[in-house]
Amino acid sequence: MFNECGHVEVQIHLGTNGEFHSSTDASFDIFLQENDDWIEVRPPGLLINSIPSDRVEKTQLSTLTHEMGNRLTSGEELSNPVVCAKDCDLVVKLMGPIEITKSDGTELKFRKSKSEELLTWLVLHRDRPLRDVARTALWDHSVEDSTFNNVVSELRRAIRVAHPSIDFEIAHNRKKILVPTGIRTDVELLEEARSNVRHDDSVENWRALHEAVSRVRGLPFEGANYDWADAEGLTSHIVLKIMNACTDLARYYLAISDAEGVYFA
Repeated sequence: MFNECGHVEVQIHLGTNGEFHSSTDASFDIFLQENDDWIEVRPPGLLINSIPSDRVEKTQLSTLTHEMGNRLTSGEELSNPVVCAKDCDLVVKLMGPIEITKSDGTELKFRKSKSEELLTWLVLHRDRPLRDVARTALWDHSVEDSTFNNVVSELRRAIRVAHPSIDFEIAHNRKKILVPTGIRTDVELLEEARSNVRHDDSVENWRALHEAVSRVRGLPFEGANYDWADAEGLTSHIVLKIMNACTDLARYYLAISDAEGVYFA
C-alpha cells in the first residue's frame, strides 16, 4: 500500500502464538513463533530473519527489507526483458491501438481497414471462425459476397507477403476461416506469461511477465471503433486480464522490495 507521502508500506496483522497465516493480498506468509515478541515473515524472494513484533505493525518496506536480509532477486536482474512469444510469426496488438507486427517488430500494413479488422475478429474467435458470423459482426448491413471475398483475399495476401511460409486454411466446407497458429495476440502472450509464473516463479518468467505488461499502450481497441468488441464485452474482458497481470507483477515487486517495479506495475 502507499501512505500519504507516497512511500510503500506493508501492514501485518498479528495472530495468536503458533498460528500460520498466508496473505495473497500482501504476498506475505506470517508465522508467530513460541516467543510472542518475535514473528517470522516469509515473502517470496527474500532471505528470512525474525524481526520484533512491536516494530512490524506498520513498517516501511525499505526498513523491513533491511532487517530481513538480502534479496535473492534484485530489480536490476529484470532490466533486460526477454521475449515470451514462442513460435510467433505475427502479433495482433489489442492492448491499445490495433497494430499487427511481424516477428522483427515491424508493422504489417493492410490496404483495406476491414482486412485488419477481420484478422482482429478471427484471432478473438478461434473457436468459431465462421464466415457468416464474421460478416454479421463487421458490417451492420448486408454485404455482397464479392466485397467480403475481397477483404479475405487482401488479408491472405498481406499475410503471405509478410510470411510466405504461412497461410490461412479454408475449411473444406468453406464456412470457416482458420487462423494459423503462428498468429498470436498480445493478450494471449500476457495470459501465457501469467500462467508461466504461476507454474514456475523463476526470474526469467517474471521478466517475461514484465515484458508482456510493458506491451500495454492504452485502452483495448483504442481508436478502432469496433462495435462488435463492445457488444461482446471484449474491451472490459481484456482490461480485467491486464489488471490481474499488473496485480501479480506488483505483488512480486513488493515481495522483493523493488519500489520502482511496483510503480511500473
